[in-house]
Amino acid sequence: MDLCWLIIPTLKQYEKLMKRGAFIEQYKQQPLFRDNLDEFDSSKEAVQQLIDEYNAATRSDFSFSQQS
Repeated sequence: MDLCWLIIPTLKQYEKLMKRGAFIEQYKQQPLFRDNLDEFDSSKEAVQQLIDEYNAATRSDFSFSQQS
């Protein structure tokens, strides 16, 4: 079963919410996000890397030695 069917739409929905700035003010009141939203950006990158790695692993020419 391909897990990307769940992860990709969630990532796209996140991108839409961030573009609109939806719900961000509540987070900016928290110490972790007071100065910037880097934690959100890092999390988005981690999810994108998960998608990329999963897609690579499902290819027939995948090799664990290709992972960095």
